[in-house]
Amino acid sequence: SPDARLARKAILMFEASRANSTGLVFDSYPGKGKLIPPFALWWVVMIADYARWRGEPELIRELLPGAREVVQRLARLDENGLLISPRGWNYVDVAQGFEHGVPPGGQPGGRSGVLHWQLIYTLVRLEELEDDFGEESFADHWRTLADEMVKSAEKHYWDKKREMFADDPDHNHFSQHAQVLAVLTRLLKRSREQQLINR
Repeated sequence: SPDARLARKAILMFEASRANSTGLVFDSYPGKGKLIPPFALWWVVMIADYARWRGEPELIRELLPGAREVVQRLARLDENGLLISPRGWNYVDVAQGFEHGVPPGGQPGGRSGVLHWQLIYTLVRLEELEDDFGEESFADHWRTLADEMVKSAEKHYWDKKREMFADDPDHNHFSQHAQVLAVLTRLLKRSREQQLINR
């Protein structure tokens, strides 16, 4: 559509919802919304998509500090470099094995391969955005963090037998979600990308 007003309004309403103690977006605004951290990451991707397809550099510059804050607040890693599942309802999808839409390990304080890869994907998109706006130091920071998280995912979530990324560090659960997000990052070797697509 040549009319981008609805998408623009959605992005701005999510930005307005960040006026809360968490600094994250709520799933709806105004009104009583829920804190769904994965939605906050998708909001950052929404901004990147909007910048790619619609431009509006002045608007994107206004939104960049909020996007950075969301990522900084959610990028809490443990001693193994794995994302610590944040507080809130970590809804991803109504899928088999996802309790109330939350992937295995997605409960607050847990470790989830799906959420780990979603954050990496968000970092990739935010890095591209920072590059487009000449913010080299921010871009370098997100790129370094994404690379480190890929290494930790390869070490702790890759299952040699199944030739897939597990949803949990114990390799008891597997889903399409982790594989798709890993491929979308474009940070894997081409051979591994193809391996995941084939699986």
